[in-house]
Amino acid sequence: MAATDVVSENFSELYWKPKYGMEFDSDESAYDFYNAYGSKVGFSIRKETFGKNKRTDRKKNKFFVYHFVESHNHPLVMEECTHMLSSQRRISSSQAMEVDLADGFGISLKSTYELMVKQVGGRKSLGYT
Repeated sequence: MAATDVVSENFSELYWKPKYGMEFDSDESAYDFYNAYGSKVGFSIRKETFGKNKRTDRKKNKFFVYHFVESHNHPLVMEECTHMLSSQRRISSSQAMEVDLADGFGISLKSTYELMVKQVGGRKSLGYT
């Protein structure tokens, strides 16, 4: 591996790895960041409810990383399979409409899925399973 590869690999790691003190403007942006990290590393995440400020009964405006443990006590998913994790699946409204239209014409879900896989150039590019 060339020295430039190591530098660029370490430089890009600065941007996708959670770090203590990172700040997010919304719970959605924090979720998206951690979901992308999970995809890169090989795990799925889920979103649960979060607490409100008891004094004002209002959700806090900023979200921070205050604790991060990089190690896992279980095997992670191989990179080529991360698109099958539940938090990584994304179906766009146009894809959902295409599935509904195909169903209306009597085309099976399996056939519709295979057609859509071919349209986007592979299962990983489709965004859902």
